[in-house]
Amino acid sequence: MILVGFSRNTSKLFPKIFCRKFKHCAPVFKVCDDMYIMLQFVRRGYVAQISVNEHGINLLRAQGWEFINLDNDACNSTANIYDDNMCPDIIMAESCVDLCMTVIGMHAPYIKTPYGLYKKLKRHMAP
Repeated sequence: MILVGFSRNTSKLFPKIFCRKFKHCAPVFKVCDDMYIMLQFVRRGYVAQISVNEHGINLLRAQGWEFINLDNDACNSTANIYDDNMCPDIIMAESCVDLCMTVIGMHAPYIKTPYGLYKKLKRHMAP
């Protein structure tokens, strides 16, 4: 299971100016029953792996994060994404949106902002 989290807060100047509703996004992988790994885009060439439990996900929701739940069928194979040797496409992502789209296997060249990705995933997940 993969969650894509969207936040309204960021410390970067560029998203504060150009992004509308959501300013940051991050993919979250469910590793076991109560354990998650969040890939946090820091800069090109550096993606941090953050270990989060179910309580941490609930705290993020309380802080304003919104999560979209995606099936593994619709996403890339996640077996080697969150190990010590992450694939080069993930490490060389240009932005947090590019990181999320690479992880979930989406090819949408005109989506550049977290809010654009959020709208596209919501449309895709709508019944």
